[in-house]
Amino acid sequence: MLTASPRRWRLAALLSLLLSLAALAWPRAAHSTGGYSLRFYGHGSSAPDLDRVKIRIDPATPADVGATDFTIEVWLKAGSGNNAGAITPGANVNWINGNIFLDRDIYAAPAYGDFGLSLGAGRVAFGVETGQGARTIVGTSDLRDGAWHHVAVTRNATTGQMRLFVDGVQEASATGPTGDASYQDGRATSYPNSDPYLVLGAEKHDVGPTYPAFSGWLDELRLSTVIRYTGAFTRPGGPFTPDANTVALYHFDEGPAGACTGTVLDSSGAAGGPSHGQCRYGGSGTAGPVYSTDTPFGGVPDSTTTPSRTSTATRTATAAAGPTSTRTPTATPSVVIPITGPYRVQLPLIIRGGAAAAGDLSLAIQPAAGPNDLYLPVIMKDSAAASGGFSLRFYVGVLTNLS
Repeated sequence: MLTASPRRWRLAALLSLLLSLAALAWPRAAHSTGGYSLRFYGHGSSAPDLDRVKIRIDPATPADVGATDFTIEVWLKAGSGNNAGAITPGANVNWINGNIFLDRDIYAAPAYGDFGLSLGAGRVAFGVETGQGARTIVGTSDLRDGAWHHVAVTRNATTGQMRLFVDGVQEASATGPTGDASYQDGRATSYPNSDPYLVLGAEKHDVGPTYPAFSGWLDELRLSTVIRYTGAFTRPGGPFTPDANTVALYHFDEGPAGACTGTVLDSSGAAGGPSHGQCRYGGSGTAGPVYSTDTPFGGVPDSTTTPSRTSTATRTATAAAGPTSTRTPTATPSVVIPITGPYRVQLPLIIRGGAAAAGDLSLAIQPAAGPNDLYLPVIMKDSAAASGGFSLRFYVGVLTNLS
């Protein structure tokens, strides 16, 4: 313990070292606690070609699934009072009447086919149409509860089997149309700004309010050319990692929090890719989409109340009013060092302020110092450290007699 009054230069040097260590160790942005999600505000046809993400699929990209089996899965969050579109399941394309959050529709007759996902009265709807017919299936759970839910749909191109899962539980299945449901390469269209795209967060053609847009959050979208689920499963506990069957993967972690105006990255690494998307930011009142730190795996929950759309409305952060995330990060072990003298801690050691990411170590120093005391870390190389390594000593200094 330092008992003598330190010289100004020595204290300044130690303080500089302390600030340098803090700068290196302090977690950056929101990625250490789950990254970002995308928040859409459901503007739909009132803001044509805005408040959405557009992923081009012609000329051909790996994200153009449907020619073979596929799985589409995404994390979704929606609040009460939104996404009330009505959907009747059956041999129809009624999925387009819900609040659409993934649209791979095409205008006019299918060639080859189309499909999409929406919420009808808060229940997930999944529809497929090919030259062989159409089918819409609808889940049973109302997801407008302000919590994150994992949604997965699968389709067998040979048998037409369609399945819909919410949080690992199968909620609907049916035999739908068989055959190719992908976008036909080089297809002639009178709607080049919407047809050759996979669109997130809105009805891609902006036909009108009959086909409403989604209001809520999306995260971790993965497209696969394999049927990943045939029965109950445990919903994913973290961000997806690509494998040989992943053809498009969107973490929505570009950030920072706020307006999404640039490229949404595909991190699948699929051959022929990447299938990057583009944010189309805008809309009257509260514009979207925006990057949010509210994610399935941590971060700061947002309010699930949709702001009213007025020409003078300004988006105000109200994170404190938001619901609690349904997933709590794994508790992080700590190293506690009681200060009664110098102590040595073997490096490497990650020192973080606030919540540490899973798998990291945090450092707490006890007991609390007096009001004028300061813990000063000093990096040292001595015989007690590992060969070629360093150790970290903590001392207590008293901030007195500095003149």
